[in-house]
Amino acid sequence: GGENGVESGERGAADGGEKRPAVLGGTLLADEVVVGEDYELVITNLGGLCRYRIGDVVKVVGFHKQAPLVEFRYRIGQLLNLRGEKLSEPQFERALQTALGAEGGKQGQATPPSGLSQALPSRPRQPPVVPPARPKVEGEYAVVEESDVEPPRYCIFYEPSAGAPSSVSRGGAAAPSGRRSSPPGPLSAAPSPEIASRLDAALCEESPVYATWRRKRAIGQGVVHLVPPGGFEALRAQRLKEGTSPTQLKVSRVLREPTHVALLREWRGEPSPSRGGGAA
Repeated sequence: GGENGVESGERGAADGGEKRPAVLGGTLLADEVVVGEDYELVITNLGGLCRYRIGDVVKVVGFHKQAPLVEFRYRIGQLLNLRGEKLSEPQFERALQTALGAEGGKQGQATPPSGLSQALPSRPRQPPVVPPARPKVEGEYAVVEESDVEPPRYCIFYEPSAGAPSSVSRGGAAAPSGRRSSPPGPLSAAPSPEIASRLDAALCEESPVYATWRRKRAIGQGVVHLVPPGGFEALRAQRLKEGTSPTQLKVSRVLREPTHVALLREWRGEPSPSRGGGAA
């Protein structure tokens, strides 16, 4: 097969399909990447792709011999931007981890090797050991930019997993067993102001620009809606119906399609805006 190029998704623009170190503005070959770092994939293959940026950012979590083991992190271009704050998906996820009480939070991030910015890593590569995974949000979530309210704000849909922190309330709604193909009915809980307040404070820590707009009240405090179990599975099913290939289907953390937002609202038991419901 061909070479699969990778480059840091947070520190530079991908330049092609070979791979040089991201910190130096280049690309790296697959056996030259570093465990714990994020990279943007750049593909060259026998199928005709040549130095093609597919927009996926992955994290290297280990090696199998000289082949990197990766986990999908986020899509390039998924920025949240109500007033120019340009919050990235990793920034938002770290803030949500903090708000939900996930252990480690921002301090749980992997620290890049200190020598990476000075020189290319020398071979042989580090042993094929998979390091402990950094803390993740326990469950599924998606963010919507609500620009039709004043001041504009972020609306977060969060579906806790079974292992979510006990401080995260499910609003008294019992988790249904098995998969469902229709909404289980409205949650008994209103939007969670406690989580929203903690998230707002964490976002201010992550982004000084966001904090400035909040102080000016040009951005409102976001709202957090708890989603009953099965909501995001229904969203995936909807995307497959729309023609997304199962092999290309990835979690969308930033929702921009109105029908997808409406699906999650319906799953919560909210009225559709077309039926008289507005922004919650």
